[in-house]
Amino acid sequence: MPATGGGGMIGYARMMLHKLSNNGCHARMREHLALERLPHDELRHRQFWLAATFLKHAYETVPYYRNAMDELGLRPEHVRSFAEYGKLPVLTREVMRERKADLVSSAMPRKVVAALRGMAEGCVSTQVPRDKAARDETQANWLLCLTFAGWTLADMVVRLYTSSGAEAGNLVQPGVREWLAGTLSVDVRTHRPEDMAKWVRAIRRCGKSYLLGNAWVMSDMADYLDKAGIRLGNVRGAVTPGGRASAEQRQRIEASFGCVVHDLYGCSEVPCIAMECMEGNLHLLAHSAYVEFDPDPWCGAPYVLVTDINNKAMPVIRFATGDRAVPVDGDCGCGRGFPLMRMVSAAETWFLTAEGRYLPGGDFVSQVARLCGGADVRLRQGAPGEVRVLVATGDAAALERVEGFCRQAGGTAYPGLSFSVARGDDRMAAPVAGGRASD
Repeated sequence: MPATGGGGMIGYARMMLHKLSNNGCHARMREHLALERLPHDELRHRQFWLAATFLKHAYETVPYYRNAMDELGLRPEHVRSFAEYGKLPVLTREVMRERKADLVSSAMPRKVVAALRGMAEGCVSTQVPRDKAARDETQANWLLCLTFAGWTLADMVVRLYTSSGAEAGNLVQPGVREWLAGTLSVDVRTHRPEDMAKWVRAIRRCGKSYLLGNAWVMSDMADYLDKAGIRLGNVRGAVTPGGRASAEQRQRIEASFGCVVHDLYGCSEVPCIAMECMEGNLHLLAHSAYVEFDPDPWCGAPYVLVTDINNKAMPVIRFATGDRAVPVDGDCGCGRGFPLMRMVSAAETWFLTAEGRYLPGGDFVSQVARLCGGADVRLRQGAPGEVRVLVATGDAAALERVEGFCRQAGGTAYPGLSFSVARGDDRMAAPVAGGRASD
């Protein structure tokens, strides 16, 4: 079962310190730990209630969402299911660049709204202003995700972060304050060999530790450790937020630090979306974000749309991350109840059945192409369960072979799907790179 976040006397001392200091991050982390044991249906019901409450807040206080929903004739009370949630417009990075000030909530205190709108106008497109509650939730989620790697309150967290220029230059050494807090923050804005030598000394003083930071920083540090012939011995796990660590980075970090690397999937707009457990599976953090798998009409891998149900200062609803993933059915061997997902390549073929399940297409396209002498093939799915196979050939015999193959595939390899075959025409134009094809 997942770690409970206890950790003996040290963990108890840290827990009491956080209670006395009114630090809500650890309390929220413990609440989230309890959610891991809930059944899927109960988690789903709770998630929808949070998403619906969040949507009501966005409609009432955020000009962008109020205008967008009014144009659709949609009000929060009309959204009674996740299916209806899908009627809301998709938020893209382009919209965020152009309309960022209109995405800030007016529910915050007046001075805070002015400051947030100033931040929104002045910050780069990937930055999202967050209120204190949302920042606390992010911290709580980081701690929760560390428990996926085995961390407890008795262990130290070494956070490898990049500071701004104003706060740079100081490496925090693990003193009494850091020991009681359980966190050591290391500024990795510059990472020359002499800088990494300081990191090593600081991490060694922490005792049993878990690393939280970018994969590229850990990978560079792994290279330094190898060249210097250093083995730390006290690092028990590593969590890489943001982009997934490449296979090469994971191998390098795990070999040099002697620990397992766990991916925390997220983006700058929504930091905590899914976390990798000891079984190597990605669990959706359903208490914090709602993820949709939006089908690609050209039968590519589904698009990831995410709603951050915590940041009331600047609501991010149905945001297009640019990534592709599929939901995974079943339970995980780690014992957590959070639903599962799997990141996939945009080049893969996926079909959506009438029941709403995604099936991998495998080598379907290449098999069809072989039946018609290497002709160009496109797949088009206008509705769940229905796939149009477009073949760029005028050979009637070839089309007949493809029709026979599709009839057999629909009954055996791809149950729940019906295929129709047509000679390709101008509808075979591939979707533009990085975007959705028009229907």
